[in-house]
Amino acid sequence: CKWGDGGQGKSKELNHETLDEELAEIKESLARNLDIISSAFNYFSVTGVEMGEASFSMSLNQYTVFLKDAEIPDRRSKTSKQQDCDMAFVATNYEEEVDTSKKMTARERRESQMMN
Repeated sequence: CKWGDGGQGKSKELNHETLDEELAEIKESLARNLDIISSAFNYFSVTGVEMGEASFSMSLNQYTVFLKDAEIPDRRSKTSKQQDCDMAFVATNYEEEVDTSKKMTARERRESQMMN
């Protein structure tokens, strides 16, 4: 199943029960394939890494190579084109910048927000 459309560009009618079933199926598949998923992550996370770089994470380029090798992107799918996969990578790796130079107490933050 590719992102809920069975890889065929067909979408099921979405309801709470269908989503719960899909989630259970995904969890079961991930648990069943954890060893191979972990091995693939470890392999692709160290490819293209220079000395001193973090080898426990995966860059977008490494992720793209993994996707192509695993034949995951599907141009015919409504939800798993290369662009969709890239957006999923970016969304799951987003880190909000925190300005530590402006530490405020909770009260100061609330007062600041009220003034804006």
